[in-house]
Amino acid sequence: MLIGVDIDGVLANSGQAMLDVVNKKHGLSLWPDDVKDYWYNNPEVLPYKDLIQNEWRNSNTNGIISDCSMMPFANLFHMLPGTVELVTHRHWTNYDLTVEWLFNNDFTGSFNKLVFVDGLKSSHGPWDYFIEDCQDNVLDLSSSVTKQILLVNHPYNINLDIPGNVTRVSGWIEIIEFFKQEVIKGVI
Repeated sequence: MLIGVDIDGVLANSGQAMLDVVNKKHGLSLWPDDVKDYWYNNPEVLPYKDLIQNEWRNSNTNGIISDCSMMPFANLFHMLPGTVELVTHRHWTNYDLTVEWLFNNDFTGSFNKLVFVDGLKSSHGPWDYFIEDCQDNVLDLSSSVTKQILLVNHPYNINLDIPGNVTRVSGWIEIIEFFKQEVIKGVI
């Protein structure tokens, strides 16, 4: 069994870290609940979209990657069954920072592969299961993930119409419970 796991918004609380950098550098007070669209197109953050995206492009130098915290209970990641691949849209130049963050947060040894994707994640599968937060990636993966996609709820994806092979989860406690139930049902 192969499980794909996104990093940002699933393991790493990079959205909060990015807003922290933007707020500090530009004197703003944006919060994750203000971000109702993954691409920052909602009215609350649209005026700051370019600032936010520029900070993400500079994430290798401004501390977003190295300083961001884990998502709540992400340490439960170690309990995932099967073979685990981390799959990210981070730019490959952030490889060392990403590995350092994974090491510093005790994720090393819990995954089998780290994949940097430029383009569609589905072109790097297939996976039996995938844990994701971005609506575009969920829609892309829905035809290539063989069993189930777990969509981690965030304010920016809460209004997404989801395909039938997608299950919403609030976080890592529900993710691990989902896999426990799959074992009980004999699916895994």
